[in-house]
Amino acid sequence: MKLGIISGTGKEGKALAIRFGMYGHSIFIGSRSIDKAVIIEKEIKLQLPKIDIKGSDYRNTVLAADIIFIALPYHVVIDELLNLKDVLKNKIIIDTSVPMIYNNGKFNRDSTIKDSISTQIYNSLDSTHVISAFHTISHLDLNNINKELDHDVLYFANDSLAESNFLNLITTIKGLNPVNCGTLDLSFLIESQVPLLLNINKIYKKSTSIKIKGL
Repeated sequence: MKLGIISGTGKEGKALAIRFGMYGHSIFIGSRSIDKAVIIEKEIKLQLPKIDIKGSDYRNTVLAADIIFIALPYHVVIDELLNLKDVLKNKIIIDTSVPMIYNNGKFNRDSTIKDSISTQIYNSLDSTHVISAFHTISHLDLNNINKELDHDVLYFANDSLAESNFLNLITTIKGLNPVNCGTLDLSFLIESQVPLLLNINKIYKKSTSIKIKGL
């Protein structure tokens, strides 16, 4: 598949590019700075010489890709995507955003944000399909090409088209198990689990994730 990462130059975006690129997907790194995107492209090619990857700006990344991962800071997501509203029509977005703050040595969800970022995207963009996913899988695990994954991908979706394409994508990656958690309006629940995991990681100096037992 052709996958776009916006922004593909941050920790999460780069890790997603590496992991999906490992499995033969064509990757487009989107950044506000094309120069920065090209730098990340070259860095990833040093790790994976055979990867099909190209650094570009946001707009051309969206135009080139079938599915677009959103890995932007939460406070700029809506503004940046509204600038791309015309080219995002009929596209599938996988939103990884978390409205998270760090204060007094602790991670927490930004309580000033009522709805989840994924819900805000869904309500802001016409004819764009939105999946909320990949919140509880550490970029450290995705980025480590020598690490075998064993992770549940907790996801939220409102329509069957987006869900079907999402599941087709996830099943191409060994060690990822998709778990349907309901509709997008419930995705704010997962946003509170991310700071929980990060606080646990900080205490134990580990990289943790969430596994669902009993399914």
